[in-house]
Amino acid sequence: MKVLKQRTTLIALFAFFMLCGAAAAVQAAPQSGSAAPIRPGHFLNIIDFLLDLDLTPDQKIDLQAVFSETQATLKPLLADMHELRSAMDDTFVAEEIDTVKASSQIEEMSRLKAQMSTASFNALLQAAQVLTPEQRQTIIDTRDEWKNCFMHVRNLALRLFGQGPAE
Repeated sequence: MKVLKQRTTLIALFAFFMLCGAAAAVQAAPQSGSAAPIRPGHFLNIIDFLLDLDLTPDQKIDLQAVFSETQATLKPLLADMHELRSAMDDTFVAEEIDTVKASSQIEEMSRLKAQMSTASFNALLQAAQVLTPEQRQTIIDTRDEWKNCFMHVRNLALRLFGQGPAE
C-alpha cells in the first residue's frame, strides 16, 4: 500500500511540475488578445490535492494573496525578459557582434533574473509562514520521496548505458 501511495505521489508531483512548467511558459510567452491569467486559487487546489496539505479556508485566502501578488510582480519581469531575450538573439547572430551591447544585455538579463528570484523566494517565505510545521514537513517529505525516486531512475538509466550510478 505504501508503494502505491509513493507512486501516486510521484505521478502527482510529476504532473505538478509539468503544470508549473506550462504555467511559466504561458506567462513568458507574448500575450495576444485577452488571454485569461492563471488563477491562483486553481493552482492552490492542485497543490492541496497533490500534497494532501488540508489547507484551511484562511490559509487558502492567504496563499492566494501571496500568489496573486507574486504573479503581478513576475508578469512584467517575464515580459521584459522575453523582449530582452529576443534582442539578445539579434545581437548574437548579427554579422558584426557588438560586445558592448551584448555585455549590457547580459547584465540586464542577470538583473531581471535576480529580481525574479528575489520575488519568488520572498513568496516562498510568505507561503511558508502561512503553513503549519506539519504542512511544511509534508512538502519536505514529498520532495524527498520525489528526489529519491528521481535518483533511482537516474541511476537505473546510467547503469543501462554502462556508466554506473552517480555518487
